[in-house]
Amino acid sequence: MPISWRSEIETGFASVRSWRFFQWLIRARDRLLGTPSKPMTLADEDGYAIVLPILLLLADPVIFKASKRGWAEEYLESFAPLAYLLIAFEISVFILWRWKGARLGVWGAPTAGCLYAGGVLAFTIGLVCLPLSLIGTLFMGLGLLGFIPFITGVVYTRNARRAYRQTTLHTNHSSLTLLTIRTIILILVPAAFVQVCGIMIASQATHDVIRGESESSSRAAVSCLKRWRAIAHPFFDEIAWAYDRETDKARRERLARWYRELTEVDVERRLRRLKD
Repeated sequence: MPISWRSEIETGFASVRSWRFFQWLIRARDRLLGTPSKPMTLADEDGYAIVLPILLLLADPVIFKASKRGWAEEYLESFAPLAYLLIAFEISVFILWRWKGARLGVWGAPTAGCLYAGGVLAFTIGLVCLPLSLIGTLFMGLGLLGFIPFITGVVYTRNARRAYRQTTLHTNHSSLTLLTIRTIILILVPAAFVQVCGIMIASQATHDVIRGESESSSRAAVSCLKRWRAIAHPFFDEIAWAYDRETDKARRERLARWYRELTEVDVERRLRRLKD
């Protein structure tokens, strides 16, 4: 009998509907699919903007960190430090906005810029997670977790608009627009610049280790990779593949030594996992 994917998905939704923790997810699905749902309350907004992002990061098995059980490889591990820093900053700004609100005065414009940047970040994470979210929806509806960033982006954007409109009561509209745009740029552009520079440095250091022109240059490259470990970790597999391709015994031993020093894992063991 052919499988009805629509039936399976609806069964998954029904199975999680009884869990109170997933009530936010059901309302998220209703909004995304355009079906009737209750208006979003301030408590809902706090959940999507503060509580759920933290819970998703703590339970994340795929996107920013690998599963401890080994069933999923890291997806964007090199971006994890930047993502964690920005998410923590955006949640802090959202809490500040909730706490101070109208008392922020002219500082509402920079706050609006920060919240708009948070919306951009949330939508970006949602788009990156979308392929995995669609696949995961077939498994008891758990893929709905991947749609939460879109709702979070909506919440941050709505609150940014509120902060901006409130601030227009205190100062000139055009100057506020410029200040808000500058705040968005000051948050996103430097963060992206540091991330790109870190990736370029890690990539070059990895290639220096693989080339192994001298012991001193390789040692310097390994030290560089250790300093940028949070970003460089996904590049370590290139060293493992270079070890696999290498025919010279001495070079293979050096690559194995450098790999173990960086990861504390035997390169042969890692290769077996990569080839599975």
